[in-house]
Amino acid sequence: MKIKFSISKDDFYSNYFEKIPLHLSRIVPSDVYSWSDLSETIYGVNLTGDFDIKMHMNGVLGVYQYTEKYQDIYDVKVRISTSRVESLLKDGATLLINRMDLKDATIASICHEVSDYLNVKTVANAYAAFGGKGTFGRHWDTHDVIAVQMIGRKAWKVFPPTLPYPLDHQKSKYRKDECPEEPSIELVLEQGDALYIPRGWWHEATPIDAQETFHIAVGLHTAKVTDYVAWIANQILPAMELARRSFYPFSEDSRGMIDIAERICQELKRKENQELFLCEMSSLNNEYKKIEFDRVIDRK
Repeated sequence: MKIKFSISKDDFYSNYFEKIPLHLSRIVPSDVYSWSDLSETIYGVNLTGDFDIKMHMNGVLGVYQYTEKYQDIYDVKVRISTSRVESLLKDGATLLINRMDLKDATIASICHEVSDYLNVKTVANAYAAFGGKGTFGRHWDTHDVIAVQMIGRKAWKVFPPTLPYPLDHQKSKYRKDECPEEPSIELVLEQGDALYIPRGWWHEATPIDAQETFHIAVGLHTAKVTDYVAWIANQILPAMELARRSFYPFSEDSRGMIDIAERICQELKRKENQELFLCEMSSLNNEYKKIEFDRVIDRK
């Protein structure tokens, strides 16, 4: 157990979930993660294909600015350039690692504990810096986030939502002028602290001058009402002859349209459908199991 939750699951869902942010103090031990751990994780990352490691400084930096090519037997491959990364970090860049939960056992374990605690699917991105202006500026996420400060400190501002409960396609990228001027919360996350930010709430995370910071953003991926409606459309309606008809000339058949609308409403309300949908969603939750090599040895 790496996380010490200071609030019950019922309290969280009743008073905070998708309602207001929540600051949690010292929920992770101060010695749970180190810069050495991060260095080892990055060393093991395969950089072929999409780059899960990025660097930001006044925007996204080109891959060539923090990597180098090298000869690997018969192939020319790409690896992280330690000297370039170190130089960029000294100049105020931020190192971003996507899907840290798939690369590091400690982060995977933390995501697993949050998943078990809240019964949702979780993933994690990671951010490291030693000063600078941060990465994305003021923005909202389309999923709830628990930011966990693993090393050092970082300053946060959280602003009220202007589009409550945004879905995946409803990004803040082109709506930054809507962000309120005054934050609802302004604080510094200390090592071991966490901050819950509901989806749609504007926020901004900024490194503190000349201070180290490494935090993970644990994304909570929940089942939305629209997901349930889509599930009914994909799993239930195909069995109905009326639903399989072409829309034209079906569009002229008002009675048929009313009939299928009523059937859809019935299926949405059906308790067994709701339970089956939630069961399928729960099956997507995190499962983290280490190979216990000691048990293999014990069998011999």
